[in-house]
Amino acid sequence: MKRMTWLVPAAVGLSLVCCAWAWLPSRTRPPVPRPTPTVVLRQAQDARVWPPPQAMVEHYFGPLGARDVEVALAVGDCETGGTWDPSLVGAHGELGLFQLLPRGGAGQRFAEAGWNLLDARENVIAAALVVARDGWSSWSACLP
Repeated sequence: MKRMTWLVPAAVGLSLVCCAWAWLPSRTRPPVPRPTPTVVLRQAQDARVWPPPQAMVEHYFGPLGARDVEVALAVGDCETGGTWDPSLVGAHGELGLFQLLPRGGAGQRFAEAGWNLLDARENVIAAALVVARDGWSSWSACLP
């Protein structure tokens, strides 16, 4: 009697194995690798990313009260001509969003301490500290 050998093509064998995996419970099935997205962020040299100046005003003036936040937004809009550009320099040397004078004005103590009044965040914080201590008298021309 002759012995018969069954030959199964390799492709058929692989398809049986692949189909068998589908029948396995998920706990015993090996995890399927998923591609991970690659995100590359580039930051310009010396660039700082801050929230919009209006959001910083709401944040730093918030502890002073809702009324002071409203006034600060109006003053910031007035001082920048509606542009909210933190790099503005006034005709008399006033700096930033709230046009703080680094010499002889409301911004002097901050400039002497090394604050960068052209930095939006530092300018808003300085203005909030001035208002907390001295009130709005430095911005009488822009008060609503």
